[in-house]
Amino acid sequence: MGRMTCLAIALILLGCAAAQVPTPDTLEELLARAKAQGLVTSVEELAAGIKQSDRDSSRLYAAAASASETGFSEELSLLGEFLNGTATLEDAEKALARMADWAKKLEVAAAMPDYAPVRDWRRPLDITVPEVTAIRDAGRLFSARAVVRAEKGNEEGAFADLAFVANAIRHVGQERFLIGKLLQRSVLRKWSSAMQRLASEFSSDTDALKRLSDAAASVREPNFKEGIGFEIALYRRVLQQVRSGDVSASELATAGGGQPGERNEALDILFRAAADEAELIVVGYLVSIAEAWGDAERISKLSQESYRRLQEHEGDPAVVLATVLVPTLPSYHGSWLDAVATFRAARIGTAAAHLRAKTGKWPSLSEAAKEAGVSPDDPFRSGNLAYMPSAVSLLIYSVGPNGKDDGGVKRTRENRPNYDVAMFWVILRSGDHDATTASGR
Repeated sequence: MGRMTCLAIALILLGCAAAQVPTPDTLEELLARAKAQGLVTSVEELAAGIKQSDRDSSRLYAAAASASETGFSEELSLLGEFLNGTATLEDAEKALARMADWAKKLEVAAAMPDYAPVRDWRRPLDITVPEVTAIRDAGRLFSARAVVRAEKGNEEGAFADLAFVANAIRHVGQERFLIGKLLQRSVLRKWSSAMQRLASEFSSDTDALKRLSDAAASVREPNFKEGIGFEIALYRRVLQQVRSGDVSASELATAGGGQPGERNEALDILFRAAADEAELIVVGYLVSIAEAWGDAERISKLSQESYRRLQEHEGDPAVVLATVLVPTLPSYHGSWLDAVATFRAARIGTAAAHLRAKTGKWPSLSEAAKEAGVSPDDPFRSGNLAYMPSAVSLLIYSVGPNGKDDGGVKRTRENRPNYDVAMFWVILRSGDHDATTASGR
């Protein structure tokens, strides 16, 4: 699919999102509420200038991304298969050996405490995020290497890699753009796969499981709302450039498309004249989504309302401008729910494995969640995560986007859309099985 085709599809989707202004509030009221809540002001201050420090890891991640341009896609794919149990330990070791030099570069970046994205604040439309991709790849690489080291008996090396993964998750979580927040979900999935494999590997080692549970506790639940706030600041910056004439309508319409647009002076004038109104549309929409971010039902209603109201605004230059600027936030909501479910299942699963090693039986879901310090709620429904202990294993999962418990079935081509997500499956070693189990589902 060509870049212009992708852009056209994106703009259609963005258009649907742009008209999502909930009634009966006026756009002015929504903007006032955004300012009263500090959502706009605080993030504007953040976007106005992020000071680089000598300890800023973003440039190191960017350098690592450049170093990987020759291509480690096959190796990274293989490491993902290894984490999912479909590639061998031997193949994973060979892939890691081929990536040794690149891994050293990523180690340095992942070990650093600070992260601030590399941006050109003078040209908000000219944004590249190579370092964010490198952070995602670092999470995948170190998650797999932790499992390799554990299965080869190098426990210390495994926990050192888990520290790298935790910091990579923290770094990508600090990425202000929503693309970084979405990539955080990808890193969390690999982290969860590694924790699952290690919980099974150390199922009889109380001390190792305590360290594993502590390592899980060093990762925080993802917060996409920060990304929404930063988007508001970015779009208001672009609108300021529209009003000043620094950015034209044709530039906005072709941003990211790779093709120069024909300058249309009349359209530019209309866009500039409508910039104030467009700002209200953009900020009002974003704030309404931010307010509803934890409410899946309201997000769905807002999304449906956008399609209905889009026709009412057809031809309005302000809406056209908002169409270019506003992302499809409702489509991100499912990704965020998936990330939260993955996080909670991994934290609860590692804590449960530790308690089982201490007491000889699986704890209840509430006991494990309390030990992990997280909520047992399933973000995809009104109820808890599914929790299924047995004499030989423990399975935790979320019902996923269909809101229905399908019995812990993974998504495949054959079972769409009847599948569950965020599965965390601890399999006890042979001879280490429980005589009794807790019921706790």
